[in-house]
Amino acid sequence: MKNIAKLACCLFLLAMIAGPSFGQSLEQFEGRLKKREPIAQIKDKFHQPSAGDSHYTPVPVQRNCYSVEAETDLREKYPELGTAVEFEARLKPLIEAYQADAAN
Repeated sequence: MKNIAKLACCLFLLAMIAGPSFGQSLEQFEGRLKKREPIAQIKDKFHQPSAGDSHYTPVPVQRNCYSVEAETDLREKYPELGTAVEFEARLKPLIEAYQADAAN
């Protein structure tokens, strides 16, 4: 009796797994299975814009983070902030105290 139950369970699981795969046909995919031609701009990594490409924005050779400039602007606007070296000097004893407290 146990063997029949195991066989029935296996057949049920097989039917559940295999059933959806038989319900599909390749006709529903029509032209999507054909190989596509690569886009020229993607294929050519050194694409130079033509004169008619008004939407093209040239990418700089190196992009820099703006945080340094933003910090400089803030320190000019608010001189009481001090320098980054002074900030780190104030923070150092606090970090050491925190680390000592965490070690205990």
